[in-house]
Amino acid sequence: MSTKNQILEKGTENITPERQRLLRQNSQAQKQETTVSVEMPTQDEEKGRRSTSSMLKSQKKIYWRSPITMILAFLFGLGSALALHGYYSFLDGKKVGDSFQQQNALRIGTALAFITQISLVGSVHFAYVQCLWRALKSSEISIQAVNAGFDVTSSLLSFTNIEMLSNLRLASFLALIAWCIPIASLITPATLNVNSVMQVGSQMVNVSTLQIAQAAQYFNFAYTVPNQGQVSQNVQAYSGPRIILTRLAVATAGTGQILSLPAPFINATYQQNFYGPFVQCQTANSTIANQVDLAAERAEMALDPSIREVSNEYFAFVPALVNLSGVPLDAGVQVANLSDVNGAPNASNQLWMKFPRYPPDVTIPNVTDEADPYYLSCDLYNASYQVNFSWVNGIQSISMPKPEVVAVVAYPTNESSITAYEESLAYSAFMWALSSQLVGSMGFYQSTSSNGTENSVLGGIYADENQPTSGNNTTNTIFSEIYSNIGQTSLLGSSDFNSYFIKNHALQGHTGGVFSPQRLQDMAYARNRTLDVLIPELSSNITLSLIIDPLLAPPTMTNVTTTTPENIYSYHPFDVLLAYALAISFALLANILGLFAYFSNDASYDNSFSSIAFTTHGIHISGLSAHEKLGELPLDPKVARRKLLWYMRDNAEAGGYGFHLV
Repeated sequence: MSTKNQILEKGTENITPERQRLLRQNSQAQKQETTVSVEMPTQDEEKGRRSTSSMLKSQKKIYWRSPITMILAFLFGLGSALALHGYYSFLDGKKVGDSFQQQNALRIGTALAFITQISLVGSVHFAYVQCLWRALKSSEISIQAVNAGFDVTSSLLSFTNIEMLSNLRLASFLALIAWCIPIASLITPATLNVNSVMQVGSQMVNVSTLQIAQAAQYFNFAYTVPNQGQVSQNVQAYSGPRIILTRLAVATAGTGQILSLPAPFINATYQQNFYGPFVQCQTANSTIANQVDLAAERAEMALDPSIREVSNEYFAFVPALVNLSGVPLDAGVQVANLSDVNGAPNASNQLWMKFPRYPPDVTIPNVTDEADPYYLSCDLYNASYQVNFSWVNGIQSISMPKPEVVAVVAYPTNESSITAYEESLAYSAFMWALSSQLVGSMGFYQSTSSNGTENSVLGGIYADENQPTSGNNTTNTIFSEIYSNIGQTSLLGSSDFNSYFIKNHALQGHTGGVFSPQRLQDMAYARNRTLDVLIPELSSNITLSLIIDPLLAPPTMTNVTTTTPENIYSYHPFDVLLAYALAISFALLANILGLFAYFSNDASYDNSFSSIAFTTHGIHISGLSAHEKLGELPLDPKVARRKLLWYMRDNAEAGGYGFHLV
């Protein structure tokens, strides 16, 4: 047995029988190989080696599967990015739907972003490997830097190797690109948001429409009784407003606002044009003013004898302008009794009133300032309404211009025209319900019983000169009184009542401020406006409030604009396009550099074990021929199927340690 075999046997005494068998086969294969001399090569041997090198170089060729895969990965990433942009653009403005659909959208977007990321990174990795091998072929570099170069795509710590950054600059740049591209995938999913918006649509819907101008609907607004003895038995005699009309008028006057109407949808808008009653007021002429004074005097004379009127601050009534048979002309216009249905024939569609109003130059009045008497006349008109109704989250909002007056509405006495008579019935019932809230009086009064004294505040202003103003008996104290439903309405805050409340505040003995806190609140509620403004506003508010009742405002098909809150997708493409434009641009640059490296290397490489092992000069796996293509792709199938065995020998001269072919 040769010395070499003795050493081999000695080195394998402690190896399993199976491994000893494999090593013997390897030893026998080595016997057939030519022993490589470690001496300096001769000239002929050097020529042979050069010939072998030229032969190997001539056998080099690019393995096109590698660059094609690099390009396809780039194109796949580009396509996935475009697909993500297209998908998000398709969802933009679409309704979100249920939670399952929303989650699906996020899953698809995340999946496309992930595919884009791994495709572009994979493409850059191909280019990086080729540029790395190209740099290693032309650099003198330490093993530590080589390790960092092969490890930089999986560990950021490799960037701390200065030698790698210095000698493998291009490869390091491509590795940095591979690390930065995934940042784009963090930005893109956040560009698809869910916003709550109002979707606008329109549809024909039944909504309440006021029918007061329709002659055939008068019986829903006014009480009537058969009028016996008339030309036509169909004629109904007017006897006042129906309870529903009065109730709605009282509610509207009390709140000072249009009542809440039925909303077709929680968010809806529609417009209606219709005819309805409207009361308009103007300064009364001298004739009406004289009649108001006469009526006020008659009302004062009708007081209880034990009470004396000190000051009249408000007097309003409906004049009885028709059917005054038996009343002397010099008696003046009579006051219609709106609380008596039998007095309905002796009324009118007018409202006359008198009250003291401060001059415009008196901005902050006090108890000593004199207010001038002011006369107001209000008439009932048929007017054209153009109203915009809208609801936002169920909150009502109504806007309209001032109603356009068409004609004065006559009181229902002329029965020659049945249609006109029936129309005036409903309108007159409206005027009656409105006037019932305003007629009456306000003033200061004093008891006339003997041995009494007057209030020290107002007594000096209103008391007779001969009447005593001091004493212990306070029976004759001046008091204020409101004999009108207007005290229950928002109109009480009108600036036309400032005279009454200034004196009343002083009458109560208050010295701080001109008005009480309650009066200031009422003034703010009415915005301190005058009656000639507030009464027309109240009339239009009552007209619109009638729509709340289905008997007075039956449903009519109307085009309604609806706004429905919906969750929709909102896509912000700028962020996506910017992020992916940068990622794709750098990936494209990497591909161009990679292609250059492929042609420069004249071969295709990867960072597999075989590529590293076969390109390492002087460190080779025993049993492989020196002509194994220096690690280029593709790997020879025969070589790929060879098995390696790692072993160690006691005697380094007998082969040392490392991988050996089996």
